[in-house]
This record gives sequence, structure tokens and C-alpha cells, in this order.
Amino acid sequence: MNQMNKSSLVITIIVTLVIGILFVVFPKSIISLLSYIVGTVLIVLGLVNILMYFKSPAEEGMSFGFAIGLILIIFGSYLMIKTGFILSILSVFFGFFIMINGVFSLQVAIDSLRAKTNKWKAIIVMAIINTLLGIVILYNPFAGTEALVMYIGIFMIVVSLLNVVTMFIVKKS
Repeated sequence: MNQMNKSSLVITIIVTLVIGILFVVFPKSIISLLSYIVGTVLIVLGLVNILMYFKSPAEEGMSFGFAIGLILIIFGSYLMIKTGFILSILSVFFGFFIMINGVFSLQVAIDSLRAKTNKWKAIIVMAIINTLLGIVILYNPFAGTEALVMYIGIFMIVVSLLNVVTMFIVKKS
């Protein structure tokens, strides 16, 4: 594993671990905070679009700045009112993130096998666990919003730990 890949992996591990801990410790706050942040950003972008629409000369042709701005304001307001909606989006995002992380770990396992190291079996087990964790999150079997956020947080912590183990196994190979 080259230095750039190692640095990238360490950063990914740290970010995933911190986010996972925050999700476990503050699930309700995280849902609301994310909904308000994303909603506010969309509302501001919507207002900017509308403002830019009215500032541009009418003879510049058809522009959808007003319509796009209004849609962004409506969607941003919706997110701020329906804080649970952001969770479904996050669930898909984190599910894919964890699953993709597992697929990259699978690549490391295959590379280790091709390099004829004897550590590939442990790496492939970690890769399969990682990939399956991502798939479980994608299919969202848990109904409770807070429970799902905590569940995602726990999986993010587990993924971080699996990546640390994988990094040390690869380092020793």
C-alpha cells in the first residue's frame, strides 16, 4: 500500500469513526441538525437563484432561475419540517459508502492473494463483513429513526475498526 493510499485510508478511518461516535451518542440531535443544515443551505441557494434571476436582464433569453430557486426553497423548507426525510437519504448514502468501502477491501484481499501473501483470508473476511454491513443499512430493516441513526453509527465504528485491522494486516504482508 503506497503512502498516498495509506494516508487516504487513515483519514477515512478517522472521519468514519468520529461520525459514527456522534451518531451513537447524539442520534436525535444529529437528525435534526442535518435536516436544518441541509434545509437552510437549500433555502439560501433558492433565494440566491431568485435574486440572480431578477438581477439579470430580461433580454438574456429564458432562464429557469426563478423556478429552480422556488423549488429549492420549498424542498429546503420541507427538510426542516420533516426531519426524518433526511435520514432516508443518509441511510442510502452511508449504506453505499460502507458497501463501497467493503468492495475496496475486497480489492485489497484479491491483490494480497495475487501477491501470494498468506494474510488474504483475514482481509477477505473483513471485506465481506464490510460489504454486508453496507447492504444491511441500504435495506433499512429498522423502523425507529433514532435506532437507525445509532445503528449507522455503530456500523461506522465497526467499519473504522475493520479498516484499522486491514491496514495492519496489509502492512505486515
